[in-house]
Amino acid sequence: MAAIKAAKQALLEGHRYPCSQVLILKIRLAAYLQTSPQTITLRNGSEALLELLAKTYVNSKASAVILNYSFLGIVKIIEKNRGRT
Repeated sequence: MAAIKAAKQALLEGHRYPCSQVLILKIRLAAYLQTSPQTITLRNGSEALLELLAKTYVNSKASAVILNYSFLGIVKIIEKNRGRT
């Protein structure tokens, strides 16, 4: 019964993203790394982080090397930012 109750509670909170623990993690990482929490970016998976990097740094004057079997979404973002679409 406890597992069913825990599952129901998790479902009620499943729409919350990112989880509230992210700020705590950023604060603790910042303290460990002796930096500010504002300098730390956390993402859910590598594709989300790659997307952020592509949107931030790749443009008509900056390029990136992407493997053939990379995430298709990242390739599209880079092409768009470089004016190829």
